[in-house]
Amino acid sequence: MENKKTNYFKDPVYITGLVFIAASLFFYLVPDYLNNLDRTNFFAYFWVHYIISAVFLVVLLINGLVKFNWNFLKAEIHLTFMFLILCMISCFALNKEINIFYDSTGWLNVLLITLALAMIATPFKDKFPIWLEIIFFFIIGLGLLICIYFSVYLFPYYGIGIVGVLFLGISLHVFIPLLMTIYLSIYTVKNFIAKKHVLISFSSALLLALSFTIYFIVKWNITTHVIAFEYNKTIINQENIYPAWYRVSQKLSTDWITERVLKSNLYYATPKDNGDFWGLPSRSSMDIVKVHDPLIMIASFFSTKPDITIDDRIKIIETTYGARHLTQQRLWSGESLFTKNIITDVNVYPKLRIAYTEKILSIENRKVRNGWREETQEAIYTFSIPQGAVVSSLSLWINGIEEKGHLTTKGKADTAYTSIVGVERRDPSVVHWQEGNTISVRVFPCSPAENRRFKIGITSPLELLNNKLVYKDIKFKGPFSEEATETINLRFDDTAEGIELPFDFEKTDDRTFIWEGNYQEDWKIEFPITKIPNNHFSFDGNTYSISEQTKEYETLDAKNIYLDINNAWTSTEFETIWEKTKNTNVFVFQDKMIKLNEENKNEWFDRLSKLNFSMFPFQLMDTEAALVISKSTKTNLFLKDIENSIMSKTIAEHLSNNKKVRLYNLGPEISPYLRTLRDFRALVYDAGDIKALTVLLEKKLFIKLSESENTVTINDTGIKINKIATTVDTDNNAPDHLVRLFSFNNILRKIEGNYFRNDYVNAALISEAEKAYVVTPISSLIVLETQNDYERFGIKDSENNSLKNASMAGAGSVPEPHEWALIILACLFLLYLKFKNKLVQNYAG
Repeated sequence: MENKKTNYFKDPVYITGLVFIAASLFFYLVPDYLNNLDRTNFFAYFWVHYIISAVFLVVLLINGLVKFNWNFLKAEIHLTFMFLILCMISCFALNKEINIFYDSTGWLNVLLITLALAMIATPFKDKFPIWLEIIFFFIIGLGLLICIYFSVYLFPYYGIGIVGVLFLGISLHVFIPLLMTIYLSIYTVKNFIAKKHVLISFSSALLLALSFTIYFIVKWNITTHVIAFEYNKTIINQENIYPAWYRVSQKLSTDWITERVLKSNLYYATPKDNGDFWGLPSRSSMDIVKVHDPLIMIASFFSTKPDITIDDRIKIIETTYGARHLTQQRLWSGESLFTKNIITDVNVYPKLRIAYTEKILSIENRKVRNGWREETQEAIYTFSIPQGAVVSSLSLWINGIEEKGHLTTKGKADTAYTSIVGVERRDPSVVHWQEGNTISVRVFPCSPAENRRFKIGITSPLELLNNKLVYKDIKFKGPFSEEATETINLRFDDTAEGIELPFDFEKTDDRTFIWEGNYQEDWKIEFPITKIPNNHFSFDGNTYSISEQTKEYETLDAKNIYLDINNAWTSTEFETIWEKTKNTNVFVFQDKMIKLNEENKNEWFDRLSKLNFSMFPFQLMDTEAALVISKSTKTNLFLKDIENSIMSKTIAEHLSNNKKVRLYNLGPEISPYLRTLRDFRALVYDAGDIKALTVLLEKKLFIKLSESENTVTINDTGIKINKIATTVDTDNNAPDHLVRLFSFNNILRKIEGNYFRNDYVNAALISEAEKAYVVTPISSLIVLETQNDYERFGIKDSENNSLKNASMAGAGSVPEPHEWALIILACLFLLYLKFKNKLVQNYAG
């Protein structure tokens, strides 16, 4: 058996092994941190691991402490295990340069580390209590299975390993899992011959792991067959108005195995399409590095691929698992980018219930330059903005100078950005409006030479929640930001009273607070509601003002009630509504409108309440004297997702006819689909709980639409913005953000059914967007490198009657045409006074 040591921590060879393992692990982690998966410089780091393991082997051989045969237990086995651990680290380091398999998934990393710790603890095994020894061999059993898996996985490379042995023995790394399998097997057999509890523990690990693997394979196959079956049904269903993936996503289980089936070959590595188990990794279709999960590799090997297109799988992933940011189309990789620093500068106007936020983000590229080639990458950010908010400024720093964005049509901005980034590889940045209260920002190029900086400005209303005004931070998804630092500056237009701050802000004066620290992703500030004072901002012959929004109701004797049922509904809600509406015509939708009665209502509720989400076809209902009752799930379904389907064509026609639908939403959650229709003013929208709804049904009342050509209301804020075709003679006492908020919401109201027309450009709407300088579905902000670039793509800066990019000093007035005339006359008069004497002298001479 093993040689006995009274204290292994006094054994210089054992201590050397521990130091070598710690050093090797350190050098394994450092390049990941410094280079963020940069493959170009990993071979140099690999040599460090290789030399460390080779030196330790020499130490063992010199001291006669390792033997590679059946009687190896006569030597110091724990030292042999230490050598194998060093070899294993060296294997994974080499894999970063020569990719035999993808980076390991989380549970596999944990298991490998746990196995290594168990192997290091081998000399102390005889001192373990029985319960700890059971755990010890349970870990050894699971580790042995993983080693067997890697041995089989690397089998095709054994020939290369033998042939390449002459090249400093590097190719022998393919045999390390096989060596570990042999040594762990023999070690375990030697031990459980003497102790039955060792055999039980080891066997339990094998049985549990194999049973779970079989369950995973069976569940995987069932899921792939369900996907194929549901997909086929939607294709042959003549009454289906939705895209094929829609019904699959609606009915598919959202458990963790289903998620992995859908993400296989996108996020998770799978065997090659030709049926081989092995194959070198390739770039993922999503903006992430693929992950190697043995369970998924094995299940995929014993299963057919999901019979559904990649595009449709991505749609399901976007809607069900919130991966929309990761699936955005890319022109360049962004895998080595980090969000380095964030500056959040906020102007808050509590009395007007609005705010203006500027986010200045610094982007670092940690990819090491590879020779002459500069490793440029593209940064993509998705910002979540409040209801009714609008992007009102964009800046990109070029050669150290802040360059402001130009507003143009979305089509021109897209063409310019794609042409320059895809072909010319020069400096642009662009921001686009997206559904679901989100906007996307693209920045190129981001190189390792210097950090890239851009600024996005957002004008937003404050949320009215629980009788308080709430400002919520503008959250984003983008390059890794967990290590970022942040500076937050809060500035109020009046003395801040009763404010509730989330951190220990430093108060610089009665109106300003500042905080510095590590990036905080989700924070808010609250303050009491105050009465909105008289306010106005005059611009372009109109005066804008904010006032209180009060709910007004009108009589609604609904003859038709439509229930938009999904798994967010409870049976209590359904029964309560049924009792209040059963004397009317009550309908649900499943391929067609179905009228409910006492006999079929429970059957249809049970069927529809299993759906993951719903997208009610408002175009198929009779809108006269009708009410839709809905409840939203958290599924991330956009109106744009059904583009080019029958549903999109028919609902576009419905929207263009300006047929308003009365909709009551149960609860605060609202799906992006309903939110977009609400933003387009296709819905007369109200929300609340079941009690509030029953009161409205009993009194036969519903909220009244209070918007017009000169008034827009912003839901969830308690405000409305009015426009009057006149100017106020006195100075403006409100910021220009009133114009921006009005124009943005007014443009959404006027877009109607034209949203699905890619070539849709309304000159009047574009003009309104240019004057207010706001990003909408038809307009975008873009920064290009030179004036020639703007001229080449037909992007012209707006005329003088434009608000331009918003700024922190946006409260001043913009001169009206007659004011411009007075200013010009005043300047001419001043020039006359300055040069009067000289003119007189010249005349006299």
